[in-house]
Amino acid sequence: MLRITPQNFAAWLYDNCVGRPWSWNYGAFRAREIKRILNNLPVSLPQQPFGAWIDERIVEYPWMLKQLGSAKGGGQLLDAGAGLNVSQPLSILKQQGWIVSSITLERERFSVPGVKYYEGDLRCLPFKDCSFDAVCCLSTLEHVGMDNAKYANGKAGQPTDRSDWLLAVKEMWRVTSVGGVLRITVPCGKAADHGWFQVFPPQLGLMIRDALRGAEVRCQYFIHQASGWIETDARSVEQCLCWDPASTERYVTPRAAFSEGIICIEVVHSSERVDS
Repeated sequence: MLRITPQNFAAWLYDNCVGRPWSWNYGAFRAREIKRILNNLPVSLPQQPFGAWIDERIVEYPWMLKQLGSAKGGGQLLDAGAGLNVSQPLSILKQQGWIVSSITLERERFSVPGVKYYEGDLRCLPFKDCSFDAVCCLSTLEHVGMDNAKYANGKAGQPTDRSDWLLAVKEMWRVTSVGGVLRITVPCGKAADHGWFQVFPPQLGLMIRDALRGAEVRCQYFIHQASGWIETDARSVEQCLCWDPASTERYVTPRAAFSEGIICIEVVHSSERVDS
């Protein structure tokens, strides 16, 4: 029998009444649905549409953790941007045998014993070459080089160059060990500049492959439709839009809570690594 708590009640209200993403009861509904998906790991993502009206975390968390779970024994993992710094994902990573280091622009408010926390810029990582068996960058790359004043208590710096994401990719690749893997997820669709983040085109995987010599790049695409998230192909996400919750634009059901499309990228070393 489900215990009635304020969180469960808020989730029920969102599920059974008119819910609007980022409203007061959205967080409880979102947390419940993500937990339901993660509890099914290591099972693959559902083949039928799932997670309607929920932002892309409901795809990114299980995709990232499922892939990491396939690495026997775990190892050293860098959470670039602290996208995985949430209790349930961190618990799963620990079970998988990963030793986690997390880096972001400011000190994380949420911390877990055993995780090493660093403050820094992804464009200039404070780590030696080949330091990590896996580097994960979950919904962070789209903020690099953009207006990050809303982060780090307004001290994170002004926008520099929206192409700086490539510097971050090269740095993450530098600290990924030979035989290791770099995994990235970002909003994907019709390229757009929203000031504090950008939306990447489906060709991002090719752009990364061309920039990183000696790398093999694999991409998976997901799209949010009225019935929920479903895996698709690059062409299907070309015109996907992103609703900016920080804007004054009115949310219209059944749009995605954030991006309508995402790309999940896995970068691995070819048989012989050639440094760029």
